[in-house]
Amino acid sequence: MVSRETLQAPASSYTVVSFLAVSLYVLDYVNTYGEVYTTVIALRSSSIFSLLAVNTTIAFFVGLWYFNTAIFFGALTPTERGAIAPAFPVYLAECIGIPLYLDQNMFSMKAGFMLFTVVLRVLHKLADERIITTSALPNGSRRTYMVIRVALFLLLSLSVDILVFCTCWIILGNNSRESEAMFTYCVLLLYGQFILSTFRYGLKLIYQQVADDRDNRSPMVFYAEKALEILHSFVFVGMFLLAYYHLGQFPFILLRNFFGHCYLISENCKNVYRYVVLSWRVDRLPNAAEEDLTPDVTCTICYEEMKFEEHPKVLPCGHTYHKNCLSRWFEGHATCPYCRADLLKAKIPPRQPVAPPPCRWRRAASPMIPRCHASRRMS
Repeated sequence: MVSRETLQAPASSYTVVSFLAVSLYVLDYVNTYGEVYTTVIALRSSSIFSLLAVNTTIAFFVGLWYFNTAIFFGALTPTERGAIAPAFPVYLAECIGIPLYLDQNMFSMKAGFMLFTVVLRVLHKLADERIITTSALPNGSRRTYMVIRVALFLLLSLSVDILVFCTCWIILGNNSRESEAMFTYCVLLLYGQFILSTFRYGLKLIYQQVADDRDNRSPMVFYAEKALEILHSFVFVGMFLLAYYHLGQFPFILLRNFFGHCYLISENCKNVYRYVVLSWRVDRLPNAAEEDLTPDVTCTICYEEMKFEEHPKVLPCGHTYHKNCLSRWFEGHATCPYCRADLLKAKIPPRQPVAPPPCRWRRAASPMIPRCHASRRMS
């Protein structure tokens, strides 16, 4: 994949050249016509100026993207670039498709605002990936610096999201045209989604810094995350259906988001059910015997040595792992990490008592007394 550093120089040149070209074109008209009013009328009737203005608007938002990434995120990791690369064309198609679907002028302020929404939407996606990146970093100055930058972005984006959401809510009651009301409602849905996502990201970031339990994560954290995701999806689905109640038609341009959130509700409920069942089964799995835990036996989830005192669990397929590692693994999987055996269908072997570890010293055996001598002593 092409790196950010490779694209940054051409993008910067494109932005500078675009602004320079439109500035020189305007100065040429000013020198030709002299008066401001005459110059404005001539520029409005010029098709070349319209193309230059559209190109400059695109260049402005390209520069806005690089400016925000440089301030709040810095250099992107390959995983982060791989996450936002497929999401960008989808977000662009949806945000540009809204004014096209609603017969809005593509050379208006609304089209420019939707380009701003594309940039903000990709930045939200990048913030989510950056929080995942910081959770894997060890405690130190680098992690603290990255967390502060992400937190500042979340605060700024939350302010912008709430401002746009409240403005659209006020405008929605004053729109008489159906297309204008539908456009406002689509923006309301998008920015309402941004607000809920920002709250989820903020809570996740705060928990990472307060708890820092990467090695021993509580199951309640998983339940809380899934509850917030399900609540987020239910709110979007409810607002989508509310649009039909108020406007008499669905915002079809956002059908992908609607079906996506319906799918997320189903998947999150399945994940919670699977996690509950697997956690119940793990508690009933037998512990590994000490003779099975040779010094070179490691957990293939955390790649650390397993000790008898940690009570590692033996799966029905025969592979052994730490109990805490299995709990983290079951948040997204229902199979053995090594052989991919389906643990929901596997039968749990009956529990067998685990022999205590052998003592390092042995008591001297008492002398054996023959039965005949024993009977004589008794008599």
